[in-house]
Amino acid sequence: MSLLSFGEFKQKLILAHKRFPLPILFALLFTITAIWGTEMTRWDGGIREMVFGVTIATLLFYPLSVGVITLMESRKIQPLTRAITNAVLIILFGLSYFFWFKSYDDWTQMQFLMTALWGLSSVLFVFVSPYLCRKKDVEDFWQYATKVFGRIILTMGFFALMYFGIILLIASVDYLFDLSINEELYLDVFFILSGIVGQLFFLSGIPNKYDKLDKEYPAGLKFIIQYLLVPLIIAYLIVLYAYAGSIVFTWEWPKGGVAIWIILFCTGGVFTYFFSHSLKEVFYKYVDVFRKYLYYLIVPLTVVLFFAVGMRIADYGVTESRYYGIIFGIWLFIISGYYISSEKKDLRFFPVTLIIVMLLSSCGPVSAFSISKNIQTKQLKGLLEEDMKEATYEDQYRASDIIGYLLRNHGLESLEPLIGDLSEYEEMTIWEAEQGILSSLGIEPDYTYETYYETYITREGLCYDCIVSTQGYDYYGSFNLHEYSEEFDLKAEKYLYKILLKDEFINLYTPHETALSINIEELGPIDGQDTLMLDDEEATFSFDSEFIFGEIIIDDASFSKKGIQHVNGYIIFSEK
Repeated sequence: MSLLSFGEFKQKLILAHKRFPLPILFALLFTITAIWGTEMTRWDGGIREMVFGVTIATLLFYPLSVGVITLMESRKIQPLTRAITNAVLIILFGLSYFFWFKSYDDWTQMQFLMTALWGLSSVLFVFVSPYLCRKKDVEDFWQYATKVFGRIILTMGFFALMYFGIILLIASVDYLFDLSINEELYLDVFFILSGIVGQLFFLSGIPNKYDKLDKEYPAGLKFIIQYLLVPLIIAYLIVLYAYAGSIVFTWEWPKGGVAIWIILFCTGGVFTYFFSHSLKEVFYKYVDVFRKYLYYLIVPLTVVLFFAVGMRIADYGVTESRYYGIIFGIWLFIISGYYISSEKKDLRFFPVTLIIVMLLSSCGPVSAFSISKNIQTKQLKGLLEEDMKEATYEDQYRASDIIGYLLRNHGLESLEPLIGDLSEYEEMTIWEAEQGILSSLGIEPDYTYETYYETYITREGLCYDCIVSTQGYDYYGSFNLHEYSEEFDLKAEKYLYKILLKDEFINLYTPHETALSINIEELGPIDGQDTLMLDDEEATFSFDSEFIFGEIIIDDASFSKKGIQHVNGYIIFSEK
């Protein structure tokens, strides 16, 4: 690939102005409002929030306008129709600002997430727009998407080089000549480069032809695919299947946290599959094997995903994150079935279906927010049918959890049909409103240290900075067990041992037996707000099994109404 001369680069910038006048207008508007907003303070009568509302709106409409323009170019739409379409986009921009973005400062988490999903959909639209509903060559679509993605990466590198070069220049002048340059200038440079210079550079590199594109496979992409992405995805696959195998072997339910790892693996695998596509390029054999069996291997992992998320839904109901865990699994099933069974394997199926899923899940009756709100509201309604002052702790805790969720994601209005007029909380923070509502219902808030921990146990003379004597043992290990980290592994010369917090017990497992089981709740009286001091003898538990012998020493532990919160300690042992 030959380097562009300055004249050729200038021509590309001029062509970008002619091809993309509306995106450039949005980029310019982003730059102006972002700089203007940062120059203001929160005491400018709400103008700052209005200005930043425009800034956020441009982030959505910029990629949307790029996709619409390339779509019209590929369809050879007449100039008059293009002008009308641009005018419609401007009108939609204005309407969306007044009815949505203007009030962004009062958004809940739900509204931010909805807007983010629309933004991601518009970005994906840029990649696929020229090839929608047309019988184009799949290779052309792949080449176009790859070039756009490559241009994004190149633009980020161009921006980083320009930005750091300029701010270092400003900093040197400021230091050498004692000018006391306002620090806001560095942020202004960021917005100018990202909003104007960077976008002109990006738009100038978008292909203006959509048929019979250059079929050359990028050498840099081939290197990344063969030596980085595919080996990493295979390694992740081995880890996840080993975990899935342990579930079958031990017959234990999967951890809820495994869902995020499956989602990350599958996302990385699908994108690697997409960018490794080529009808002519020759890859190493393992890349071809990876492409051939990827979707077969994804299907069992989605089953684990359904079980992990489904268990949390059965216990606590549907929330947005659990909804997306399920909907992502369904989408994986669909695309896996398509790429396994289809002979054509149209690559457009992946981004188009993802756009549809994101849009359907962001608004409407089947959206994540509607379904989660309805289910959580129904559960809360059932709980509030009884007097919360007389309810069990579990029901009180569940009700407080749902009230906090509804406040953060759906606002006060979501609670008014169940609780009544809540106007007195409108000027409060979410946390203050939550505490006030819980108190009015007779639910004791459970967020302070004093109310959360009923009993705290600690060892006399505990010193966290002290050096622990192994007292003739060969191995030492410290552990911190709690709700989100229930296991601790001990790797010795012969075997791997495991300490597990399960219910009220700490269990030490060797390859074939349980070497020690400690009932934490029997360390002392668990009777509310007490701090219990243990001497060294009370805090030390010896064990001697077929494989190892040694001691576990408990440093401290805490309990609440929910049960054990955490246990800290260490183990010293030797293998036989």
